[in-house]
Amino acid sequence: MAQIGERYAQALFDVANKNNKVTEVSETLASLGEAINANEDVKKVLLSPLVAGNDKVAILKSALGESVSEELSTLFDLLSKNNRLALIPDVVESFKEVMSRTSGVMNGEVNSAIELTDQEKNEVQKIIENKLSQKVELQYNVKPNMIGGIEAKVGSYIFEDSIKSHMQKLNDYITRRVQ
Repeated sequence: MAQIGERYAQALFDVANKNNKVTEVSETLASLGEAINANEDVKKVLLSPLVAGNDKVAILKSALGESVSEELSTLFDLLSKNNRLALIPDVVESFKEVMSRTSGVMNGEVNSAIELTDQEKNEVQKIIENKLSQKVELQYNVKPNMIGGIEAKVGSYIFEDSIKSHMQKLNDYITRRVQ
């Protein structure tokens, strides 16, 4: 389903770009994405087969109020018509990626066992930018189930320097030596 969301996001970007409304659409989508992620009830409504598509669109448009551009209104209507309103979270994320690609900035995610300091975040960002030779914007997450170290995913690239990965390498090395 993510690929379908990417297609809708690319089409939305193309239309918004043509109408010089990329920033406006991006800001509204970001707000919508935050609202969806923050509220489980909103997700349930979008996924519920008991709520008619037209009602879902009306809820979305009223929630966004005046900030609903013609481009987003058309997108919501199209998703409703194709019974794909559940793709809105995918479209929101994919739209960010499309914007990043066109601006030359890659988005990524860094997971660590503990909260990183600002200095550590800057170092991680510099290392990744040097490896990729491209500007990156990173989102940092704390994953308490990690033993230590960090894992970063930027586009299709994965950078891993965690205790788990080191233990796996050690295990592989020992297994090869024993055989």
